[in-house]
Amino acid sequence: MDASNHILSLDQDPFSEIATFHRDCHARYDRVRDKGVAFSPSFNAWIVFKHNLLHDFFGAPESFPVIPMGQDAPEPARTMLRLNMLANNGEAHRRHRSLVQGFFTPQAVRKLERDIEKIVDEELAVMAERGEMDAVRDFSFRLPVRVIVHMLGVPLDRADDFSTWGNWLVKIGDPSFDHLPHAATIEKVFGEMLDFLREQIEDREKSPKDDLITHLVAQKATQPWLTFDDIWTSITFILTAGHETTTNLISSGILTLLKNPDQLARLKGDMSLLDLCIDELARYEGPVSIAVPRIASHDVTLGSTSIKAGDVIIACLQAANRDPEIFDNPHQFDIFRKEKSSISFGYGPHFCLGKHLARLEAKVALRQLFTQFPDLRVDAAEMENPVWQPLIQTRGLKSLRLYAS
Repeated sequence: MDASNHILSLDQDPFSEIATFHRDCHARYDRVRDKGVAFSPSFNAWIVFKHNLLHDFFGAPESFPVIPMGQDAPEPARTMLRLNMLANNGEAHRRHRSLVQGFFTPQAVRKLERDIEKIVDEELAVMAERGEMDAVRDFSFRLPVRVIVHMLGVPLDRADDFSTWGNWLVKIGDPSFDHLPHAATIEKVFGEMLDFLREQIEDREKSPKDDLITHLVAQKATQPWLTFDDIWTSITFILTAGHETTTNLISSGILTLLKNPDQLARLKGDMSLLDLCIDELARYEGPVSIAVPRIASHDVTLGSTSIKAGDVIIACLQAANRDPEIFDNPHQFDIFRKEKSSISFGYGPHFCLGKHLARLEAKVALRQLFTQFPDLRVDAAEMENPVWQPLIQTRGLKSLRLYAS
């Protein structure tokens, strides 16, 4: 096949206009998905659009290792991006993942359900008092941070600080974000965050508790390679990965359900459908647009595309999740969809560690919200033209004003 067929023009490239990307991203993907793999001049990288090719791609980490991120970021942001488990391969990835994976098993996550219910009810008190709220700012943004703060054993009054830090951590890791104009702010944010985390780590060394920070500190006894940098970057990874994606899943889920009243009515009539609902929400409007970039370790063919050693490759999860070869009527939201092949949480060794926690938080949030406020409504203008966050790696609403009838 002619290699030029796999090189997108700027008009074809879904990522050529970042400012308007989220308004019509699915239509953009539809125009190029059949190419399977195509070169994006905007990213100077190969993009994988087809579902079946993503399984091959994620399942071959030796051929497609992840690229160390944030080379242009100021310190200590560069250290965080270099050491976090998403940026590591092979043994380095396995050992960093093993530090915390016990806290994210289905069994461990189930034990948090009562705590999550309590947090959700406290956050929904805003809606009960005012009769309205911003579903992002007042609810979906706050919930994951409070859950993470609870797991870390950090005082609740520092949750707002963690929200601020988490916001910057997500921006720093996004490929569309320009670090240079924000260098002074990034340095200030990281200075405050590291001072606080150092205090918390030193406190656990003196007075162990039943929390995640104590668990990390305790492993220094059996893991001689473990340093302060490894511990704080593990904490910030949990904050980054567990905050933005869960926020997006919940807020986009609320909007999607309100835009599909027939599906919402069936859900409200039988909340046992929530697991199916969240599966479909993750497919239909997943919280992550593109995965962490990878690099070809040798000359390789992916689908019908020849890729040279050293070329950058990016997986487009959203395009794959609406692949008509896998999903019937892919642009239709259907809780009862038979195909359960969503790739929203990745695949292979880098499969999303926090999948079970994100799903549980979304499940409790949607259940409590639509149970307590069964007649929610949103402005028609916001329903038709939602405002999205100006980031490319994740897909999340900037705001969503809800009203209790």
